[in-house]
Amino acid sequence: MLGECNKPGIREGALTKRWFTDSFFDLFVWSDDSGAIVSFQLCYEKPRDEHALTWKQPSSYYHQCVDDGECKPGKSKSTPVLIPDGAVNADALADRFNYASQRMDPAVARFVHQKILDYVNTHALA
Repeated sequence: MLGECNKPGIREGALTKRWFTDSFFDLFVWSDDSGAIVSFQLCYEKPRDEHALTWKQPSSYYHQCVDDGECKPGKSKSTPVLIPDGAVNADALADRFNYASQRMDPAVARFVHQKILDYVNTHALA
């Protein structure tokens, strides 16, 4: 179940960043001074096959996988980076998020869940 790591949030310039985590998800949410969510990044399938679904106001979505920088023969571990990855089973992701978010801030959970569903409807990926 997702729990909040940095109550009540950390200021990043004009925005407040909140971080929710469990063994499968990391959710980062940025909101403005009025409390309106302006962006979030939902990382999932950590640590084995991590991906990130990012939403930015007004309706930009990005789906990426995490190249963790491991397993490069003869080289040191590199810094993890996000690389484009179009495939996501967003219905399954929405269901799993809905279950995992039961104990977190209900307004944030509803907002993120709805955006995942909106992604399903606008991107029609399986």
